[in-house]
Amino acid sequence: MITREKRRLEKRDFILMKAARLIYTQGYQSTSMKDIAAACDLGMNAIYSVFGSKEQICAELYLQAEKEFAEVFNYVLKTDKPLPEKNWDLARLYIEFYTKHNFLYEIVWLVLSGQLDSVLSLETVDAIQGLFVELLDGYSKLLEQLQRRGRIRADLDPRVMSATMWSMLSGLAANHAHRTQAITGVLHLSIRETELEMVLDYLQYDRERQGRELADETGV
Repeated sequence: MITREKRRLEKRDFILMKAARLIYTQGYQSTSMKDIAAACDLGMNAIYSVFGSKEQICAELYLQAEKEFAEVFNYVLKTDKPLPEKNWDLARLYIEFYTKHNFLYEIVWLVLSGQLDSVLSLETVDAIQGLFVELLDGYSKLLEQLQRRGRIRADLDPRVMSATMWSMLSGLAANHAHRTQAITGVLHLSIRETELEMVLDYLQYDRERQGRELADETGV
């Protein structure tokens, strides 16, 4: 027997699926709640009974995508690669993620800045902010490990450096041009390399010592 809660969740997932197809095809600005209702073959009241706004729908789509992003992000952190290679992998991950999910970039920063609190559910806001903090913490712990081993400067706050690295990576995503589906500057490898090297220089990262340490751990 199908419960009322199960039907509600199935309806919610159905709306998200239809909305995602529209938004990814014609863009966030060009998609209205009326368009979404028509695609679902539902009345406006039926849509609003599940999602109070288009922003709420996009925020839910962001959460779905961000959970997949977090899995890969955490996997990169756990690899045996040295910090420069991990940073490159994270940069590529950001570029790929926001190239595919470009309309989400504006939504997440509006959420994190508190500008959408009035039109989103409290649970959604908490979930997005929680994922953001979780990823920041993961990178901070990586820097803390390197700091304890003397691989980066001892006087730095890992949490501040984690937020700085995140902001720099987010800047890569900001270069994405939604309307043309083009990426401005992001694929210019010399620019990316310079930015990532600046981070390593500021950290005073010791490549040789971590290289020897990794070799000892892996027996290479």
